Amino acid sequence: MTSPYDLFKEKQIDETTPAVLDYGSFQFHIKHAGASNKTFVNAAQFQLKQFERLDSLDSQGVLSADGQKELEEKKHKVLAKLYAELIMVGWDNVKDKDGKEIDFSVSAAEKLFNDLPILFKDVIEQSVKVSNFKALEEEADSKN
Repeated sequence: MTSPYDLFKEKQIDETTPAVLDYGSFQFHIKHAGASNKTFVNAAQFQLKQFERLDSLDSQGVLSADGQKELEEKKHKVLAKLYAELIMVGWDNVKDKDGKEIDFSVSAAEKLFNDLPILFKDVIEQSVKVSNFKALEEEADSKN
């Protein structure tokens, strides 16, 4: 029988081994975007601080629909840049609209995230799931 402590204890992520998100014909290699990735967390806090006042106005219902949309678009662009720089480490078999293979680069990842917001949302969701990443204790167990 598993206790809640065993099931939900915080795992220490092996930051040297990226997770592979397999989308069938292409794969993304990503780092964890959780608390263990202090570089990402600090950068995200710093970059998103600029939106605190607008977020407050939005939560008070002061922003118009156009203002809300503009705020979300600006936040999306900031996060796309952060993820491209600090979370994405590579990809395999990613192609453009015309079927031409795209070499991985920060700018190419940022463009892809801005062009395909649903894909970007999935990468965000997958990057915070601890289950996608190898835990240090699992690595130690496999060596024994």
